[in-house]
Amino acid sequence: MFSPEALEEIWSGCFNLAMTYAKDRVQDVALTLGPRLLKINKFDSAAEIFENCGFFDKAIEAYMRVQKWDRAFECAQQVRPMEMQQMYMKQITDAKKATLISGGKFGKIVESGDMSGLEMLSSRGQWEECLQLAEKQGGEVLNTYLMKFSKAHLEQGQYKETGRVLIRYNCPAIQQILPVYKTIAIEVLASDNSIELSVLRDMLSKLVENLE
Repeated sequence: MFSPEALEEIWSGCFNLAMTYAKDRVQDVALTLGPRLLKINKFDSAAEIFENCGFFDKAIEAYMRVQKWDRAFECAQQVRPMEMQQMYMKQITDAKKATLISGGKFGKIVESGDMSGLEMLSSRGQWEECLQLAEKQGGEVLNTYLMKFSKAHLEQGQYKETGRVLIRYNCPAIQQILPVYKTIAIEVLASDNSIELSVLRDMLSKLVENLE
């Protein structure tokens, strides 16, 4: 009884022989050996065989099974016509995103240029990661999620916590967030809590610096 590794080596060797000495039958060989490799979970080898013979749909599926997203994209780029290529590109993108979501890797989604990862983090209340990632996307994106954060936390009466986060992100002096500062100031002054007043002082000091 051969091990999967031994079978992989034997079958890959058979395919290479066909590529060298029986090119007229290489597609038949690929359609025989590829499924055998898939059956023993040797997806990389199966994908390479399928790709070499132009069976791009089978190759893409095999690459996706082992999350070789870049290889799958490279394979899809060879597909014609363009309508089919775009269909496969979307299929790979959706599968990759679903895998990242199931693994909680929202940062990877954002790094790929898909801002829906920030929405997922904010909807789950994972604000620290959300704001850290938003900051890397630039001031406009950060301010959008600072507003979302502030709204959610002010509704819960977390004025001190909201102020501290705004300070951490340098209290942006933009029109949309000014009502947030006003609400924090009114509520903290009314509470007359020394810790909250200290946070308010630091927040307003930073805001005034940015307004100058």
